[in-house]
Amino acid sequence: MLITSRREGEAFLIGEEIEILIVRVGRSRVRVGIRAPRECRVLPGEDPPPVAPESGRQDSVTR
Repeated sequence: MLITSRREGEAFLIGEEIEILIVRVGRSRVRVGIRAPRECRVLPGEDPPPVAPESGRQDSVTR
């Protein structure tokens, strides 16, 4: 796990294609923007990943 400090308007990269931007810092919230290629699935941590239909095909979830 990476723990880092950033100010509003600053960003950092994950690999070469995923950018995490700190959009706004409030009293008890931080708004984060994520810029990633369309083929990269971005899922919120509080929701479980969707279950694939029983078609024999298994998709991997990118985290």
